[in-house]
Amino acid sequence: MKRFFLIVGLFVAVLAGAQSNLVIVPLSGSERAYAIQQIGKIRFEDRSACLYDKQGEQLGCTPTREIRKIVFSDQSENPTGFDKLFASAIEVYPNPTQSQLVVQGIEAQQVVRVFSMQGQLLITAVADANTATVNVSGLQTGSYLLQVGAEIVKFIKQ
Repeated sequence: MKRFFLIVGLFVAVLAGAQSNLVIVPLSGSERAYAIQQIGKIRFEDRSACLYDKQGEQLGCTPTREIRKIVFSDQSENPTGFDKLFASAIEVYPNPTQSQLVVQGIEAQQVVRVFSMQGQLLITAVADANTATVNVSGLQTGSYLLQVGAEIVKFIKQ
């Protein structure tokens, strides 16, 4: 399996504020939050997403097949916790898909990006309204990441 490193510092530049978190939401719904300041890197290895601190110690690992989405959030925008954040989360369907993904719960003109599991940007689309349709028919069968704003959703192309 191919491996890649994702430097969290890139996301810190996108996220304003020192109270930012990376939240992994598994299919079970019991999310785990990690302070961005603690994370040195995210490594996708052996079919898992693993978080490491700046000294290289593993903070946690979650099998990718069990991840519903990865969210970057600013606590100051959601001071009571993550419930409000997840209540307004985007919806991506059908998943798995063969040709098109529908992305709902976004704003008009919001950019939707599709990345390979190796981090390569493959598709960029702009929402016309609060829904975007992304043509993924040209992608090979496999797992991909869809990013809208600070939210990342894993989907499967059949």
